[in-house]
Amino acid sequence: MDIYTRAGSWRCYAMATNDNDRFVLVGGGNSGVDLDVAGSGTVAAGQNFIAVYDADATLLWQVPMATPGGAFVNAAMMDADGNVYVSGHFSGTVDFDPGTGNSATTAQSFDFYVQKLHADGSLRMGGPRGYGKRCAGAGDGSQWSVYAAGWNEVAANVTLGNGSAVALPRGAFLTDIDAEGSLLNVISFSVPATDEYVQVRGLTVDGGGNIYLCGTFDGSMDMDPDRAL
Repeated sequence: MDIYTRAGSWRCYAMATNDNDRFVLVGGGNSGVDLDVAGSGTVAAGQNFIAVYDADATLLWQVPMATPGGAFVNAAMMDADGNVYVSGHFSGTVDFDPGTGNSATTAQSFDFYVQKLHADGSLRMGGPRGYGKRCAGAGDGSQWSVYAAGWNEVAANVTLGNGSAVALPRGAFLTDIDAEGSLLNVISFSVPATDEYVQVRGLTVDGGGNIYLCGTFDGSMDMDPDRAL
């Protein structure tokens, strides 16, 4: 077993690996941190980051996480090509482009997001996917799409990429997003009573395309989705 440490007051929000001896680390903290043993990966205090390493924990690249803040990370994944997916929820106005471009988006209360970076750290897609929702995870459906799941604490409407509107009851949801960041479809799992709740805490997709969700709920919940994804 190998153990790698970095000094400073910071925390890891999410971590994932792929089949090609790479792993991604998403974190941040109150103090600066040097992500590279060679001393070239310094991150400023208060700045969240996305960093990719090889199997020997050598830093390959690192970029700042969505800025200026208000973006919360719940999950990360990396596909076989080294593309990185980060999902969570955010409030306020956030720029999801870690480079010189601007992908600033303003949330309505809390919105969930899925951010995809190329294998070199440049932005592929990013931004909100719906009002009042918190995203718990993202899973690679194929080279053309990604799934994201979470929960909405109030009933909400979502507009798909084709312009059609979908009404989501209060409860859990599962979405299908294409490679361009367009929302293809969304299904829901409702929680009828206002004093009941559901929270999706994890998502994974197997080689056959089957989707698995896990989480917690209180009271009653309809676990049969309202329609097929």
